[in-house]
Amino acid sequence: MTPRAVEYPPGAIKTGEQVECIARAGEVVGRALRCAADHAAPGVTTGEIDSVVRRELREAGATALFLGYRQGDAPAFPGAACVSVNNEVVHGIPGDRVLRAGDVVSIDVGACVEGWCADAATTVIVGGDTRGSVSPEELNARRALVGTLRSALDACIESIGAGVRWLELAGRLEDAALSAGLGMVVEYIGHGIGRELHEWPRVPAYRTGFGGDDFVLAEGMVLAIEPIFTARSEGVATCWRGRPSNAVGVTLERDGWTVVTKGGMVAAHEERTVVVTGGAGGPGGAGCRILTPVELATV
Repeated sequence: MTPRAVEYPPGAIKTGEQVECIARAGEVVGRALRCAADHAAPGVTTGEIDSVVRRELREAGATALFLGYRQGDAPAFPGAACVSVNNEVVHGIPGDRVLRAGDVVSIDVGACVEGWCADAATTVIVGGDTRGSVSPEELNARRALVGTLRSALDACIESIGAGVRWLELAGRLEDAALSAGLGMVVEYIGHGIGRELHEWPRVPAYRTGFGGDDFVLAEGMVLAIEPIFTARSEGVATCWRGRPSNAVGVTLERDGWTVVTKGGMVAAHEERTVVVTGGAGGPGGAGCRILTPVELATV
């Protein structure tokens, strides 16, 4: 059964002035992500990646949204960025872990500027000599994972427009992962964003079995879209009955934050904050604007 489309709650549609405020936060997030991704190299620690993000946010006069964030019984998050490596899906705590050539590193940054929030993530593969750490075949598979995820998100964003149902686009993200033989994480999804980091609506990157409400995109709606794809290992069954057939189970580590794949598969995470600007196929071929511009390194 197709989920019903719901009415927009107060504040769901941002004014032009409000969008520009979010865009200022988005510029800071994009710059911090670019600097952090450029810093990811063999021998660098995840804590050093976090230090780069802290510096960029501090120099821009922005507040790190993740630093001190609390959820459930977990301790306050200790980093300005989530830095997740290889089989870590999201919320990796930055620290003493040393990066190696071939590692898949997902960096997630949220910032608040003058009371308005933006959120984005990108995944990079650490360069350098991978002999002794990752086989050529595995390295190619990791590159394909990140490349497929980026292409799927780009295609989704290009199809955004007022009047389009979100689950139609979410289904395309699901299909892209399935077609490439990749897994998906369905427990962590995107969200609306504005004055708060997490606002209405819930924004899944899959359609099959989604238990929430569908919604129709409207001009002025600001969304943080964040698909998470994983490598797919034979024999690793989904723990989600009724969800996509490629849904991969995850486990929360003892630190209360770091989420890892149950089968040890490598994960990749891309996220952009966007605003709906008009109908699909409008000027420039798209009906939205990316508010967290990130210049991506080649994979």
